[in-house]
Amino acid sequence: MLLIIGLILLGGGIGLLYWINERRFNRRGVGGLQHYSSFRRALATSSLEKLAKWISWLLIITGLVFSAGHFLNSHTTNTQREKTERAKSHDPK
Repeated sequence: MLLIIGLILLGGGIGLLYWINERRFNRRGVGGLQHYSSFRRALATSSLEKLAKWISWLLIITGLVFSAGHFLNSHTTNTQREKTERAKSHDPK
């Protein structure tokens, strides 16, 4: 379950980051600068994009942590299972 949540968060963060960068790219003119119709629109867009970038990086990091947690948990579970099986096979009952 952790792996699925981690992959969803990771994909969502990467998708959001891609979408923001694509929008910024499409606003660029011949000189490489972004063009806005008004100062208010430029300020609002820049602020919202910064917030969205922070959120996307948070999603990416959280997704990586969840995925790593899944793999660490499965490794620990397998190690404990192997120890239990070894202990049972050496038990002289």
